[in-house]
Amino acid sequence: TNLSANVPVTSDIYRISCPTANTCFALAQADSTSNTSFIRTTDGGANWTSFNSGYSILSSTTSLAGGISCPDTSTCYIAGSNSSSNKILKVTNASAVTPTITQMGNTGFYRSISCPTTTFCIAVGTNTAQRTTDGTNWTSISTAFSWVTINCFDTNTCYGGQVNGLSVYKTTDASATTPTWTTQTIPSGTSIYSIHCVDATN
Repeated sequence: TNLSANVPVTSDIYRISCPTANTCFALAQADSTSNTSFIRTTDGGANWTSFNSGYSILSSTTSLAGGISCPDTSTCYIAGSNSSSNKILKVTNASAVTPTITQMGNTGFYRSISCPTTTFCIAVGTNTAQRTTDGTNWTSISTAFSWVTINCFDTNTCYGGQVNGLSVYKTTDASATTPTWTTQTIPSGTSIYSIHCVDATN
């Protein structure tokens, strides 16, 4: 079903996260006159509401946008990919009449974020990976990869990939002080742009 008529933004929508079948949150690209929009539906897309995030956290429309990850209907994390305005935002009361959006985290050129719980997230990008284990404080995870996507099924198992990398990276100790990443070669193609895991092995 084409729901375009119900979406109250005119800019491109780059990332979406749906913690339930009827509740979805998404990011609409910032432009020269507006900030990034945080948009929401709680009725399966019949109606969408737009909120000004207060930040221009995404880069130009010619670049990959940042990420959004919502582990439940109340909490979302947003990572930006604008090199001059690198933000991680946390949305609380995400289903309320007016969500609360606050800035946190460390600077970085983020391409993707994955939060399997409301307090555990990993945000990745160009030679950077940041992690929170309490939903507030972020620390750097040593990595030499230029990430474009990550998906953590739980607080231990994560998969990631990069452009022009021909590889998937996997860790089974994502909560460790220094996670160990193993490289898995993909059989074809040149890049991994997005990844999603329905369980720890699929």
